[in-house]
Amino acid sequence: MKIELWNMLMDSAKADKSKAHLTLNLLSEHPAGIGDHSTQDFYNNAEEALRNLVDAVERIQMLNSMLKDKQDQGDLEAKWKAFGWKAEMSKVLTLKEREVLCSQKGATWDLQFDYTVADRWGIPKLRSELTLDQIQYLDQNKEDE
Repeated sequence: MKIELWNMLMDSAKADKSKAHLTLNLLSEHPAGIGDHSTQDFYNNAEEALRNLVDAVERIQMLNSMLKDKQDQGDLEAKWKAFGWKAEMSKVLTLKEREVLCSQKGATWDLQFDYTVADRWGIPKLRSELTLDQIQYLDQNKEDE
């Protein structure tokens, strides 16, 4: 997600949170400000404000989680370098690397290993799609060059 979109969504969620807090404050501290409304209207307004508050808080948490996932990807790239991987993140995995990852999952085959076997086992095609565990496994099982 582009940062501009993330910022807009976060600003919107924070604004909704502020509105909900303000509404709850007005209802609890200045009930005369609601005018000729019935008690039921008062309760409905309070319930709606609480729902809006919960919704806004959940949206903020989700957006923060998405940002953390993005930061984790940055951490993953740093770990790539720490493991001494020379290739760029966008490089396609070699057939041998995909074979090693299949063996990590317990895959066995009688015929020659090929790309369709790796696809069936859900092995990533690009290095950027690897998890840290897969990177470590490949690093531990790589053949000396």
